[in-house]
Amino acid sequence: MTAHQEPVEGHPIMPPRSGPEVETTPGTGAGPTSTFDRLRAALTGRAEHPRLSRWIHLIVALQFVVMTVYSAGYGYQRDELYFRMLPPAWGYVDQPPFTPFLVRTLSHLSDHTWSIRLAATLATCLATYVHVLITREFGGSRRAQVLSAAAYAFALVPLSLGHNLLTATVDLPLWGLTALFIARATLRGDTRWWIAAGVVIGLTTYNRWLIIAFVLVLLAGIVLTGPRNQLTDRNTWIGGGVALVLALPNLWWQAQHGWPQLTFGMALAGSNNADVRRGMWSLLPIIMGPFLLPVWAAGIVALFRRPAWRRARFFVPALIIFLLMMVPVAGQAYYPVGLVSVLLAIGCVPVAEWATTMQRRRAVAGLLAANALTSVVFDLPVLPIEKSPTRYVNPLALDASFWPTYVRQVADAYEAYSPKNPGTTVVLAGDYGEAGAIDRFGPAMGLPSVYSGHNTLGWLAPPPNTATAVVAVGIPLTTLSDHFLSCTQVGRLDNGYAIKMYQQGQPIVVCDGRRDPWPTIWSDLAHWG
Repeated sequence: MTAHQEPVEGHPIMPPRSGPEVETTPGTGAGPTSTFDRLRAALTGRAEHPRLSRWIHLIVALQFVVMTVYSAGYGYQRDELYFRMLPPAWGYVDQPPFTPFLVRTLSHLSDHTWSIRLAATLATCLATYVHVLITREFGGSRRAQVLSAAAYAFALVPLSLGHNLLTATVDLPLWGLTALFIARATLRGDTRWWIAAGVVIGLTTYNRWLIIAFVLVLLAGIVLTGPRNQLTDRNTWIGGGVALVLALPNLWWQAQHGWPQLTFGMALAGSNNADVRRGMWSLLPIIMGPFLLPVWAAGIVALFRRPAWRRARFFVPALIIFLLMMVPVAGQAYYPVGLVSVLLAIGCVPVAEWATTMQRRRAVAGLLAANALTSVVFDLPVLPIEKSPTRYVNPLALDASFWPTYVRQVADAYEAYSPKNPGTTVVLAGDYGEAGAIDRFGPAMGLPSVYSGHNTLGWLAPPPNTATAVVAVGIPLTTLSDHFLSCTQVGRLDNGYAIKMYQQGQPIVVCDGRRDPWPTIWSDLAHWG
């Protein structure tokens, strides 16, 4: 074994393989493995590893059941409503195509939250398995792997994201696989895993470009702490080339449309900066749940105290660089979850080794149970939103609440105040969530077609020339009054519980007698952020 190939506690680091090998099926002696064994070896990384403990499968099954039972409440999340109405495309102004394609396809098969969120549940369960494989890569025993599964399956932010089908939900297993393959490449000195990482990175660009930032901070961490020889290896560059080739159609679409996601990102940074500075740092200690902070903190400490893990220390500076990057970029407060979850998976190894007595095991089990209970209460609709503490801390839950109530109020305004000439009135929405909710619930309430200038919806065609009147929601009267002969505010959205959220109190305005052509009006209504 060379100097840089140090044994990881719990199992030796496999030496680099210079050529194809004949694998053996455990317990059968020499001989080629079956196709199934080769596939399992590719997914788990080592053919000689025992199968995952049945307790891990039971934990994931429990995770699946709990998420499925609660998948129908509170309702569609605003991004889900937005995605289901986007037309098929290679990309959009605010994101790549994959998650909108997934939501739109599932909604056409069965337009209910439980059916759309089945994909979210499966993605989150897959992320749990990937989390366990990271723990095992660091030599985690079966007990550590079970601890890893139990910790991640009901961690705070992953469970919250997994309750909705969002771009971040699909990121969970993809970012985990990227981290797993890079950890294998560095820990084992087998750079062919960079090629596997390149495949995942390239495909992930069709879900969100943030994967590039994730990889860049990992590379920066490797530059700072090593192993730097990984960055000059041919396979590492091949992996980068594979990622680039897979991402080319996505890049081509962005280039053909003037790089809209860069413009959108700058607009979002301008509007979100203050919120991110406050929210990211306050969320960070509890991002996996308040009771799991000691576990991922143990992972940070162990990376620097264990010589065998020296080649993976880059995960720590990568997290620090990522956090600093998010301040000027002003991403979402939950963005660090991908890196923190890796540290959690690593931390499960020393924590499991520490829990050698019954008293210590009970203490760890108590932390897991308390964290799971906290996450379920704050992430899932176990209580009505008006009675649940989740409304104070979980914006995703609020963004999934009261949509039928709000649409009914718009429908009432349309029925009471809009001009009665058939085909001359359309609905305008200031926010894509409002537009998506009206698109989903409005037809059953008698509302006409809805249009919005928000994000990608602003790129679509404006209302037809025959539309001379509007019922607008979430658009100030002053924005519309210059374009119509008469405009009147007839009400405001009200959830009935005085719960503070973005839609609460938004104006409902009725305008008639359009004076300007729609392209002119649309230039005032189109906005990003």
